[in-house]
Formats: sequence, C-alpha cells, structure tokens
Amino acid sequence: EDAAIEESEESLPEIQEEAWTEEETEKETEEENGVDVSENLAQTGNDEELPEENKAAAISNEYEYCTLEDGTVEITQYKGSEASVTIPSKIEGKEVSIIGELAFASNEEIESVTIPNTVTKTQYASFISCKNLKNVYFQKNSKLSALGGATFQFCSSLENIEIPEGNIEIGQGRIEKYEYTLPDGSVQVNETLTKTGYVFDSCTGLKNIVIPEGVVDIKGRTFGECENLTQVTLPLSLRKVEYGAFIRCTGLKNIFL
Repeated sequence: EDAAIEESEESLPEIQEEAWTEEETEKETEEENGVDVSENLAQTGNDEELPEENKAAAISNEYEYCTLEDGTVEITQYKGSEASVTIPSKIEGKEVSIIGELAFASNEEIESVTIPNTVTKTQYASFISCKNLKNVYFQKNSKLSALGGATFQFCSSLENIEIPEGNIEIGQGRIEKYEYTLPDGSVQVNETLTKTGYVFDSCTGLKNIVIPEGVVDIKGRTFGECENLTQVTLPLSLRKVEYGAFIRCTGLKNIFL
C-alpha cells in the first residue's frame, strides 16, 4: 500500500513555476497522470477533500499568471469553465494582487465571481463581455485601489456588485508610450493616458449602483448605456463627474447623495 501511494505521488505532474498553456496541461494530465485534477476538484465541490499538492495543481491548471517585481502574482488568463468562480488569494504560495488585461474576457460560463481581498486592481477589460456574469463579490477588507477601464463593459447580465469603500479609482487608464525618431536621429518618447472609463458601459442588467465613500471621480462613460439603471447613490467624497459618465441611461430616475 505504501508503495502504491509513493507511485501515485510520483505520477503527479510537477507544479510549474510559469504559466501552463492549455495544450501543455492536457498533455501532462493525459500522459503522466491519467486523471484531470481540476476536474476532480470541480466534482468534489470541496477542495478540502483533495491533498494540498492536488489543489495547487488544479489552481495552476485553471490560471495563467506572471510573477511581478514585488513577488505577487498577476492573473493573465482564466481557463476554467465553472459557473461560480472564486479567484484564489494565492497561486504557488504567491499573493494574487492584479487581475490582468482581458484575463476573463468573453467567458460565457461565469455567472458569479468572488474577488479576493488581496487584489489591488483589475486591468483594462479584465471581465469584458462576460455576458452571463450576474454577481460580483469582493471579500471583506479588500485592498482594491482601482478598477481598470472597461473592466465589466458589455456584461449585460450583471445585476449585483458592491464596490468596496476607499479611494478607489473607477476607470483607471494606463500610460502608453510612443517613440518617434527625429530628423537628427534622436528618439523622443511621448506618453498618453488611454483606456479610461467605460467600466460598466452597456451593463444593461444593472438597476441600482452605490458608489462607495472615498471615490472622488467618475470617469467618462463609466455607466454609459446602462438603460435599466434606475437608481444611483453618490458619495460625499465625490468631486467630479466626467462628460458622458451616465450617457444614455434612459431609465435613470433617482440620484441620491
């Protein structure tokens, strides 16, 4: 029996330090293990029933990620197919701090997502066009400081989201650099702030939204074309509402301060 256990442990694929591609994951699973660990995790419905090494392998199989300079992790792609997703607070022992650009884009399986309190920001369009996403939850004591531009744009089924309190930048853009070679051969670098706003643009399922205390700015088209939005609560900390923030919100009836 001990020999069988030892053989089984040896057959498990070694956890990779870098992100796996889907093809590599399938190959490792089929050739070395014969069992899809992530599938087992979904079937049990309780990751407590799996050994730690199996849980780690399942998480690695579902997420591609990169390690940042501060030692934390940015999720670059979600490859799972669950309807209810709880993003891990750690991958390979490293804290998840950023949900990357387009990481969950156009995933039509997800209906609810829980974002861990370790996440400080979502990048541009991280959940764009998740058409069946209804509920977004943030864990208590969230460290969230920014929702990137177009984070939930075109999530037409989104009905429920409670943004954590704090000085959160809703619709954070990014600095893009452009290099130009001048006639004298020198190189000039220009920086432009792009991809701001549009966080909830075209979220036609939204009916009520509370902007939490601490938010000072609502950027352009943050709630553009949310035609079923009827009620908005604004914080006392708010200092600026940019052009078109609520453009074409044809059902908007009540704004509370």
